[in-house]
Amino acid sequence: MTHAATPQPSTSRSSRSQSFSSPSASKEFLGRILGLDGEPVGTCFQVAPGYLVSARHVVADAGGGQVPSTVGFTDMSADGWEDRRTARLECEDEVNDLVLLRCDQPLPASISHLALSKPQAQNTEVWLGGFAVQQDSGGSHHRRYLETTGRWEGLLENSDRVVCGVVYADGTALGMSGCPILRTSDNAVIGVLSHRYRGEEQWGDNRVWVSQVEDLVRLCTGVAADEGDLAGLIPLDRGNAPIRLAERGLLAEAPLDQQALRSDTRYLQDPAWSAPWTTATRAMHAGEVLLISGPPGVGTTTFARRVLAHASPDGTSLIRLDPGDWDTPSAAVLPRRPHTAYLLELRDPDSDRPTADFLHDLSLLAPWWQSMRIQLIITVAEELWRGQRAEEHPHLRPVYLQHAPDPVKLARHRLTLRHPELAHVVDQPAVHHHLADRNAVQTMDAVAVILQEIDRLTSTPDGDDRPGGAASSDQPDTDITQADQRMSTLVARVAERLDDHGQTLDVLFTGTSTLATPVAVPWSATIRSADRSQTQPSPHEAPTLTQAAADDTGGGPRHGLAVEERCLLIALAARNTARLPQLETDARRLKAILLGASPGTTDRPPSPLQVLSGGGLRGRIHRVGARVGPSENVTFRRTSFGPAALRYVWDNYEPVRRALTRWLIGVAGEGTHEQELVAGHLSELLRRHQDVGFIKTTLAELAIKHENIELLTEIVFAAATDEHMQRRCERLLYDWSDRPERQQVVVEVCGRLLQGPRRSLALRRLRRVADTDRTPPQILGSVLERWRRAADSHDLAGWFRQEATAWIAADSTRVSARLAFTALLTSTAADGMPWLLSAHRQQLPRADEMLGEVLVSVASTPGVGATIAGLVERAADDDELYARTIDQIVKASVANGLIRQLWDLETELQQVGARTGRDPRADIQNGLNFYRAYPAPPPPLPEAAAAPGSGNGATGAPQLAAPPVHPETAPPQTAPPPTPHQPPPITKTTAPGPQVPEPESPPDQGPPQDGGAAR
Repeated sequence: MTHAATPQPSTSRSSRSQSFSSPSASKEFLGRILGLDGEPVGTCFQVAPGYLVSARHVVADAGGGQVPSTVGFTDMSADGWEDRRTARLECEDEVNDLVLLRCDQPLPASISHLALSKPQAQNTEVWLGGFAVQQDSGGSHHRRYLETTGRWEGLLENSDRVVCGVVYADGTALGMSGCPILRTSDNAVIGVLSHRYRGEEQWGDNRVWVSQVEDLVRLCTGVAADEGDLAGLIPLDRGNAPIRLAERGLLAEAPLDQQALRSDTRYLQDPAWSAPWTTATRAMHAGEVLLISGPPGVGTTTFARRVLAHASPDGTSLIRLDPGDWDTPSAAVLPRRPHTAYLLELRDPDSDRPTADFLHDLSLLAPWWQSMRIQLIITVAEELWRGQRAEEHPHLRPVYLQHAPDPVKLARHRLTLRHPELAHVVDQPAVHHHLADRNAVQTMDAVAVILQEIDRLTSTPDGDDRPGGAASSDQPDTDITQADQRMSTLVARVAERLDDHGQTLDVLFTGTSTLATPVAVPWSATIRSADRSQTQPSPHEAPTLTQAAADDTGGGPRHGLAVEERCLLIALAARNTARLPQLETDARRLKAILLGASPGTTDRPPSPLQVLSGGGLRGRIHRVGARVGPSENVTFRRTSFGPAALRYVWDNYEPVRRALTRWLIGVAGEGTHEQELVAGHLSELLRRHQDVGFIKTTLAELAIKHENIELLTEIVFAAATDEHMQRRCERLLYDWSDRPERQQVVVEVCGRLLQGPRRSLALRRLRRVADTDRTPPQILGSVLERWRRAADSHDLAGWFRQEATAWIAADSTRVSARLAFTALLTSTAADGMPWLLSAHRQQLPRADEMLGEVLVSVASTPGVGATIAGLVERAADDDELYARTIDQIVKASVANGLIRQLWDLETELQQVGARTGRDPRADIQNGLNFYRAYPAPPPPLPEAAAAPGSGNGATGAPQLAAPPVHPETAPPQTAPPPTPHQPPPITKTTAPGPQVPEPESPPDQGPPQDGGAAR
């Protein structure tokens, strides 16, 4: 037995592929142990900040034969040996050849975790890396860094009863002693390289002996670190996880920035959250799984992220988990990376409802996660948490947020960060009144409104007009300062924007809502002023709806609106402005839809006397708070009243939502402007309630029935990009991806999501659409178009090529693989070459066969023909690329028996020829004629048996020639006839020439048939 420092006779390395993330990353926790002369003698690695592990004999060699009290080391990634640091001896294990060192200048990183050596299965793939000295006939050569792979063979017990691991690795070298043995599947350290066996028997070659992790853990136990016992700080996989990790990952991961979350000044620690905060942080430090719930909009996500960042140790990786594809929560799919804190959000009532089994499994896994330094916070929507009893399961800690932060304090805090001089606008009575009783989400909506008005105020010149009055220079009170003037203007504008007009609408929607029986309500009771203690409005405040109406009627009683008037109000609210005839038509249509949605009701037209006895159109418009302007344009007296009225009806009349949506879809179908208006209204209404269920059922049904997929797409996209609806919308896209009538929405929405941070999930949804058996051809064409855009995008091309190549290589038989391959055809590889002709194509062993499958789908899948034509056109400017492209198409067609399918490309090829001066149709035809004339070359004769002069004859045909010869290198008028298996020259014209007819078939063959060339 000799040390691994023994020179090796060969520099060969294992041929097995490495699954380690990257060699550069692996260097960060590695170092070199330096001898007395400053030269490296071995390798060490960092198990925790400031704690290094190596083989004992390496440190002894560095001390001249004895283990010194201090030893020099350097960073493995350092540029030179001069970056010398000093480590102190902490403890040693001479029997198992281990040593623990402590330093004040830690390495940049530490290992991921340890895993006990004894449970390791035979043939587990491992990785080794460190400093090395290799020898050959020229002498010794220092390698700053060398890595190799190997496999775990098992355990060995020596005659002195010392147990060590055995690893087969043929790439180890002098100097690698002390390096970690990493399990490539998860980078766990399963041993420390100690010795290399060099016996006379052949079986002993290329095997190394490894110190066990069990002995390393004992060495670290009892060593006092800053945060406790050192052994307890290093994640340890004991091989006894109570639940096996599922192979198929169903959770998408997104990183969170720990430092950014900790230093985020936008966060406000409200006293209402003090007790939950204390409970949550203590539970995290105790290794418990945290379950946070609360009413909608209370701020559970913000609270959970803040706790995650503050309660996790410094340097912990924070990951947000999105359960995109599961049908019910499962602990088996939760990732298990050490030194990681996860945040999982459960919101979808259809697929995220936690079960008793899920909670039980979390309880079982919690202690194991703690040993691996893993933390988990789960936020659960209140409706999903009702009836759960987490207290029955140990290691689970429920936290309930009952109250949102104080809305005025939260708004003031956020405004202070942007405009401290105007933040006290929230303390003005008119604004303060509208902020009261809002939850966190509603408060942030109000803050956005206030910021918009501040930006509007600061971007206009001094003396800008007030909401309904004169400019500041015309004000009679000269004592008002400019700052007061600006604040007064801001207060009026913000109050108008935030006003929900609740009292006014309560009056208008009071009573039986028939013209015959109005309900009288004193209008003076509904007047709202800036200061609620006043009985009259501020002179600078715009009149309220009821006040304006009362002013025009001499202060008479105010009545609830009749049905016709309510329809008129809703119609104007939907359009913002409309002409009189249009408004009356809209109201009539809405009433008809409401009657149709009400069983047992009929719309009997009123008699002329009834019509005349009621108010006229202008009078009814006046009653709903609107006015008629020039050209009979109708608008509300207060611009915020229309959106408030829509919200009021939506919130208070749930049975009306379906009929109202049907009517709005009809309005949206009138034009682009109306479409945008309706999409905005419905998106805002649904976002207020986070009502993905309405989108999934009623809205989808009505939009598809009335053929307005565009409107449905806009609303789904808006919901999918809203942080509070995102999770449920992504599940909605999953459910719709196999339903042909809704797949176009999925394609359109995911096509947009490809441009944002959720691109990976969007790509998975598009793959699911493509791989569904019932997907129509036009939908496949739409998927192809989105992927072509991604493949050609400057920002997405590299990412898409990597993703697509991986799943094509995994299963090239799927439709999604064919479409992705098609999209890649016209993309540019990293080396600047067309992807089909680049080295990247070699990563796909079935590339030629897949090109044939693409040609098969030219007629059946929209966009494939244009893609092939685009490939030819891209190569047309370069003779060599063009020739190779034509040859690839011809060979794929012949090899797969697809002669006839090529003529489905005739129109596209003619158009390419017209634009490029080439004649790709004729060039492809010439190539096909050549391969038909010489379907398969006979095997060459043995050199000894070949007849003299037969090398280029029919009996001794050469192998298939290189790409077709260009006419400039072989002019057509002097070019000799092509020899067997040499394709004919490529034609090039300065302008599109006459069409070359399809050559007639030889008399004994008949017309060309699919697969004829193969025969």
